[in-house]
Amino acid sequence: MVELDKKFNQNNSNTELDESLLRSLPLPIFDACKLLENQSDYEKSLQILCLSLIPWTFQYIALILSGEYLESIYEPSFEVTDSLLNMVKKPGPGKWIGFARSASTYFMDHDTTVISHEAISLLNSTLNGKNKPQVKVPENENKLDYTDALISVRNRFAHSRSFTSEKARELFQDYFQIWKAWVVIIKEIFVSRLLFRSTTGKSFQAFDNRPLDTNKLPYGQDDKVTLLWNDEKGTYLRLYPIIVTYSENSKTGTEVAFLEEIKNRYLFYLWGDNFFKLKDEFDILSKIIDAKTVKEDIVTAESLTLNTFSERIDRITNQTINDFQDALKYIPEIYLDRPSITNNLDSWIESNLPGCIISGNPGTGKTSLITNWCVKRKAKGDHVLLFEASRLNDSDIIGIIEKELNLGSPLKECLDTIQKQNISLSGDQPPHKFLIVVDAINEFTGLKNENRNRLWREVNSLISILNLYIPYLKCLVTTRSDLWNVDFPEKNSAYDMLKEKLYWGETTKGFPRITLGDLSLGETGEIYEKARKKFASMAVQNSFDQLSDKTKRTLCNPFFLRLALVTYNGMEVPNLTKSKIERQYAKERITEEKDKKTVLFTLLERMSQLRKTEITIDEFLYGETKSRFKRKKSEKEKKDLERLIYDPRPQSSYRKLIREGIIEETTSESTIQSRERIKFSQEKITDIIQSEFQRRDLNRKVKLMIFFGIYALIVYGMSIISTESSIKAFNDKIKTELSNNIPNTINSNEIYSVSAELIGGTFHTISKRYGIFLALIFFPIFGLILLLWYSVSYGARVIKNDLPSSFIKGKFTELKQKKIWYGVLPFVIIMILLYVRWMIKPENSNLSFNDAFKPFLLGTPVLIFFILIWDVILGCIIVYKRANSYQDAFSIFGQKEVIQTCFKVLPVVPFVIFMYLSSPLIANTFDINHDKNLIALRQKWISNDSIISLKDQNPELYTKMNNKYIHLTDKTMIGSFSNWWALFSKVIIWSLIVLVPVYMLLQYFAGSLLYILLKRRL
Repeated sequence: MVELDKKFNQNNSNTELDESLLRSLPLPIFDACKLLENQSDYEKSLQILCLSLIPWTFQYIALILSGEYLESIYEPSFEVTDSLLNMVKKPGPGKWIGFARSASTYFMDHDTTVISHEAISLLNSTLNGKNKPQVKVPENENKLDYTDALISVRNRFAHSRSFTSEKARELFQDYFQIWKAWVVIIKEIFVSRLLFRSTTGKSFQAFDNRPLDTNKLPYGQDDKVTLLWNDEKGTYLRLYPIIVTYSENSKTGTEVAFLEEIKNRYLFYLWGDNFFKLKDEFDILSKIIDAKTVKEDIVTAESLTLNTFSERIDRITNQTINDFQDALKYIPEIYLDRPSITNNLDSWIESNLPGCIISGNPGTGKTSLITNWCVKRKAKGDHVLLFEASRLNDSDIIGIIEKELNLGSPLKECLDTIQKQNISLSGDQPPHKFLIVVDAINEFTGLKNENRNRLWREVNSLISILNLYIPYLKCLVTTRSDLWNVDFPEKNSAYDMLKEKLYWGETTKGFPRITLGDLSLGETGEIYEKARKKFASMAVQNSFDQLSDKTKRTLCNPFFLRLALVTYNGMEVPNLTKSKIERQYAKERITEEKDKKTVLFTLLERMSQLRKTEITIDEFLYGETKSRFKRKKSEKEKKDLERLIYDPRPQSSYRKLIREGIIEETTSESTIQSRERIKFSQEKITDIIQSEFQRRDLNRKVKLMIFFGIYALIVYGMSIISTESSIKAFNDKIKTELSNNIPNTINSNEIYSVSAELIGGTFHTISKRYGIFLALIFFPIFGLILLLWYSVSYGARVIKNDLPSSFIKGKFTELKQKKIWYGVLPFVIIMILLYVRWMIKPENSNLSFNDAFKPFLLGTPVLIFFILIWDVILGCIIVYKRANSYQDAFSIFGQKEVIQTCFKVLPVVPFVIFMYLSSPLIANTFDINHDKNLIALRQKWISNDSIISLKDQNPELYTKMNNKYIHLTDKTMIGSFSNWWALFSKVIIWSLIVLVPVYMLLQYFAGSLLYILLKRRL
């Protein structure tokens, strides 16, 4: 049994709703309550409570408060408008209550039109009061606010519905009691009433069960569909941004949405299993909310104040932290402090060094750590400007800061002003400290696929400026350890680009920086236990002590710890490795639903096409399809994607992906007109999805190869059937001619029998050998494709190409692929012309098949060599002209590309060896001269007395039969093909042996040469 707050609910166990309060509840909330009264199934009751009653109550309160705020005549509040936008752009229980908190605080100081001040005061006391009602629930060691407890159980049920009947009964009774206790306290909020236009008449109807005096209703409001009405005061207002969708037929009124959702400049609302997208209503609402949006003025250094500067910094950081929490990058409920790192950072804050770098391997918790540290610094009075590098449009970090803070003067002039005001603060108030934090610099791409080195240089310039204001202004950046050598490939690269004396950190591993490693076993166990007990979507069944030692060590990586907790929610955690966690996570969260796969794989394709780590909804939905053959299919796919992305239902696949922290939806501005942007929440998540995408690609290739194999088998079978029919017709014709020309029936039958046996046996032997040849070709090629895929995939994991680097590489590679034909095509034409000129010479008119094609085969290495040389030269030209950093030299050249080439060539080696070794086998396959069966049949044909007599008596008929056999055993073509295959194998083998190493050497040295040239130029 829960322990309610006796200051508010004196009768702890019997808080009930009286009849008048029940009748004042909006219809869907009233219906849900009545349904619960008659429900004996506790699992069903818990579902109604968590998915209907609690959300609808929160929505209704947010609904009427939003109407009051949008109609208010008073000066708008930035905080209230921002929470309103957050609520309608990302609806959910936390967002609805968040808006209610800020709005009720606002109306404590401003008059309302319809809702009474008493109702606002009571609501505010439960949401924001110092002594707000709290409850002790069995599964939580700390007391929770009533609303936080309701949000907790709602989220718990939404993430995991696998409850026993006994647990469902316990949860329902406890939390239904909390809901009733809260509603009793805030009952005055339900005095005001919703009125809506009846679909059967022009009069208003009430959205509750209280009697309605129609004589008091407002007139002349035909354009106002939904009103908030106060009977006692006789006041009303129009509700925005709301459409109430509630059927007048109670049997069909099971789906209710009080609040519209705004996405991509449309309004969305539910109706049953469908939803509607409205543009005109959005335009109307947009004007109203814009009028409530607090516009920040551009301030110059002369007019800038310390308070303005601080408030603008805090606003940006609060939004970034909220985004991190929404994407599950930072989960404060289960976060465990890491004193060794945070104490080091605190020491840096007190030092005279303006810069600090944190590096750590993927998944070590860099974002969580610095976010939690920023929250703590804010609590101490510091002001933190937190940026996510993947969302920066370009590398000009100083310009971005000026734009985000609406500064009308250069940053340095503004900092001069702030420094003067800061150090001259009066009284015992200490000077403020300002921190600029750039998280995950390794994910930066910019709008034009800029190299990270440009951002590093700009950050270093910023830190050089901040050095003038120590110790009050500082800059912290985070990056991946495994990409440090990518950004700074040479021993002194970091020292050349960054000023070492400005940075704090350890110098044992080179350039000064703080290194973040995995969690200790103790830290891992503490987070694991907190998560399974407190976080709804991570409630695994077995304790940390029950796990194997190998699994515990695997979970010391924070990323894999979160993945395991989410993946095995409601289950026992088995023995795990990192690869097993990734595979199971992909199975449970990515490939479990077709719609999820569609969204994720399309998002990955769009990002690759646009070479961005973050794209708008329009870019996601309406990407151009290059192939003409796919355009019709693409139109259907676009409509399906629209349905998936715009579906506002909580159970939609897109909403699940956001809720599970797989993808992240953000906006660039805090305005209703701002467009949402989509990205994967973490690079490691992207890697997992990319692996699944590649696996799907492999499955398609395998299916295509199987289809091709079946097709070849069908063609082969049809050719056998056709030839069999042809031979049968030929034998029937021969039989007729033998009957007409040879009076002796016995001789005629014997000749026919021997002839049919020879021709049929020859055909069957050759058909069998063709089948063997096709198998010898198909299965090795099939195996080569599989090996090539696995080899390239493994090579990508070894090299660890991050997404931004892949985009830069893709940009250069695409340009190279488009222009490579400019050199290859003329060279091929010249080779063909030289070959034709050689062929038309008189002495070459009677060449055999092998001799005619020998120059063509011998010219293949020359062509391959030219293509490889041209590929390197063209790549150097493209990179040199288009590079924006000298690190771009290694985007398509250098050591990494040599390793990648090795992984591409590696599977080809066994295939080529097989080709070489199979040459004698292929020659033997087509060598029918040594086939014992055919030799016996031929000997029987030659030595048969009847055949000998036929040769003497009817040479014409004998010649016809003999020519058929010769046609089937065309030794010249078979021998030519065998010789050609042997020569072809040798040419390819020697070409690979000689040219591939040369190509890899050129790749390596081209990268070094380009690096030197670009370093001088840039």
